[in-house]
Amino acid sequence: MVLDVTAKTDDGKQIFSQRKEFKEVGVDLNGDQRVKAWEIKNTIDLALQPRQTHTERLAIPFPEGTTGGEIEATLTYHHRPGEEFVVHKAVRKVTFRK
Repeated sequence: MVLDVTAKTDDGKQIFSQRKEFKEVGVDLNGDQRVKAWEIKNTIDLALQPRQTHTERLAIPFPEGTTGGEIEATLTYHHRPGEEFVVHKAVRKVTFRK
């Protein structure tokens, strides 16, 4: 699973972009990440768990004087290269008061 978050100002200028991957990571005896099966001695589960919610908090630095913008978050499931689909997408308009 991959979470992509972007933020744009009212005029459409992208000011923020962040990507976070949720997956199981294979590690060797020293705790170093490995991908070859014979080197993996343990796994660290950083995946999103079924039927559980997860909250991410991001500080998005909108420029001084910005009156509003749009924040978009997309959660995509990557089964294998070329096979991915959007699980959830949310777009929110934000307005700032002076």
